[in-house]
Amino acid sequence: MTDPRPLQILLVDDDQDDNFVHCRIIARSGLSAQVTECASVDEAIAYLRCAPVPPDIILLDVNMPRKSGWEFLEEFGTLAPEATQGTSIFMLTSSSHAADRSRANRFAVVRDYLLKPLTKEALERVQALHSRNP
Repeated sequence: MTDPRPLQILLVDDDQDDNFVHCRIIARSGLSAQVTECASVDEAIAYLRCAPVPPDIILLDVNMPRKSGWEFLEEFGTLAPEATQGTSIFMLTSSSHAADRSRANRFAVVRDYLLKPLTKEALERVQALHSRNP
């Protein structure tokens, strides 16, 4: 039996225009999903600490003011297991630097490194990789 609950997606990105585009792509994909947007690392960590259910998927930008996506990953690793269980993280960034991609690969929780903007094909890849989450 499939889970009737919509997929919970946490979008962590300070760029409102990108968030608008990514939310529209998710909505138009036909994917049953509920998207929560956080414009900063601190907001996202606070959300994760109090969310009744951990998100299924986190789409995480690398370059944000005050704290970066890398700092988010460090803080994510310190959260209680019930706040992170079953969550797949996907870097969704404009950074095409090989060093950033390599750095992302050092975090076991990062499932893939995607370049902005999110596309329908990339979203299908995210969903497929998440469904194979161990």
